[in-house]
Amino acid sequence: AGSPRAARVVGSVLRGLGLEEREIAWWRVVNSTGYITINHSGGGIEKEMQKINLEVEGVKVSSDLRIDLTCFSW
Repeated sequence: AGSPRAARVVGSVLRGLGLEEREIAWWRVVNSTGYITINHSGGGIEKEMQKINLEVEGVKVSSDLRIDLTCFSW
């Protein structure tokens, strides 16, 4: 979002999303090294959902849940 120190704020906002707000592209948020780090109480289902959503958009996700930021970043 252009603010290097705002990662925790973004995480807090994403954690607070309700089901009706799921159209917000939360799955496009990864950490600075390209790893999926979503951590909700769903037993890991969110990480799999994020991986699937990224792959639907054409983003390759490795088996260790990482994307190559040199290919998929702006």
